[in-house]
Amino acid sequence: MVVSKKVSKSAVTRNRIRRRVFEIIRGEMDTLDDGFEGVFAVFRDSTASMPHDELKKHIRDLLGKVKSA
Repeated sequence: MVVSKKVSKSAVTRNRIRRRVFEIIRGEMDTLDDGFEGVFAVFRDSTASMPHDELKKHIRDLLGKVKSA
């Protein structure tokens, strides 16, 4: 999980983004193949305030694209 200082200078905000994304990915782990490895890079600070359902939908869409590739 990569959240650069370019996204937010505040460590609190960057950590909030990490925790939110990790939690969603943890819930989706059983849908992924064994041995799956990935890197998530966040580029917008709006991820910290995005509604949970919307963020979850975006992450599911991304994981769906990876699984079908």
